[in-house]
Amino acid sequence: MNIEKIVLIQPAHQGRVLGKAVGSPYTLMRLASMVPAEIPVEIWDENLRPLNYARLNSRTLVGISSMTLTIDRAQAIATRARQCGSTVVVGGVHATLVPDDVTPWADTTVVGEAYRTWPQIIRDFADDKLLPRYVDVEWASLDTLAPITDRVIRHVDEHRHYWTPSLEITRGCPRNCTFCTAVRVSGKIMRHRPVAQVVEEIERRQIKRFFLTDDNFGLNFRTDPVYIEQVFRALEPLPIHSWTTQTELIIAQYPDLLDLARHAHLDKFFIGFESINPDNRRDLGGKTKGQVSDCKRIVRTIHEHGMNVVGLFVFGFDHDTV
Repeated sequence: MNIEKIVLIQPAHQGRVLGKAVGSPYTLMRLASMVPAEIPVEIWDENLRPLNYARLNSRTLVGISSMTLTIDRAQAIATRARQCGSTVVVGGVHATLVPDDVTPWADTTVVGEAYRTWPQIIRDFADDKLLPRYVDVEWASLDTLAPITDRVIRHVDEHRHYWTPSLEITRGCPRNCTFCTAVRVSGKIMRHRPVAQVVEEIERRQIKRFFLTDDNFGLNFRTDPVYIEQVFRALEPLPIHSWTTQTELIIAQYPDLLDLARHAHLDKFFIGFESINPDNRRDLGGKTKGQVSDCKRIVRTIHEHGMNVVGLFVFGFDHDTV
């Protein structure tokens, strides 16, 4: 089949806030960058505008990435796209965790990371031999991750359409918290992008602030402090205004790295305190003992290093009483 175009769709979640969507569709930007240059590719973000189904046809390959939060909307989009004759591929967190929930309404379900299966999906669609399911949960190295292409950067125009660009530096988390999908979706091995690759992407995208999508960037303070120091020293000379990342409480044990983080323009940590009930600690993957005194001390330490804290908590553990 001669592919007319590939359309990657982000289902609506938050919509526009003061004229812009909140965060750029980073996963779709990566997947779009893997599409061969001779095939037109577009990213449709429903947070920005209604979807133009009239532009879909039987020679359009549609890809949808969805969390559980947006899976009902993803199903509605897939149904409309298939009515237009398009072939629909669905991946993302929900498809990885419960693929059988997606299979009845998608032509193809993608389980795990699509960075190796996506090129094969495109080839199979062109050859009219698309499979109903593709699986990749080997958590491959990020060393050879395809860079975001200039055509995708121009197409998304994130400075115009999004308040906060997204970026990834590490992936994975060995913590097996009972409430979290990270270990099942991103793997239990911490993987790192080459530092030079990260710097090159920031410079080419010309981003001045960003939100790091890494599930537990701060755990690297303990597991690979040398790498984290390299990251911070490489970001320090860049004209970045600020950036935010997700972490856990152990970062307070590394004052030297906190100093480097501030010099690297990091200004805010999203910290998974998770619970202040010590009886819940078995559900917390070893991240915290649920002590209020620890929370206070850690927040105070980070403030002393000139950075801010957003506390993240989970309610509904077996031992919660309120």
